[in-house]
Amino acid sequence: MRKILFAILILVVVGIGLLHVFTPGYMIFYHDMFRRLSYFPIVLGAIWFGVWGGLLLAVMSSIAF
Repeated sequence: MRKILFAILILVVVGIGLLHVFTPGYMIFYHDMFRRLSYFPIVLGAIWFGVWGGLLLAVMSSIAF
């Protein structure tokens, strides 16, 4: 079950990163919203999987952006 939750969080990070990449640059509001949405998987990863889960999702989120 934990692996499935972690995989879902990774997919959320990748999805938010793809939304950020494919949104035109002039839509600044959406870029701001996607940046703030990326905090949720990081926080959930830290709560559910500890420091290393949050750190790994933060690094993946940075790579996605």
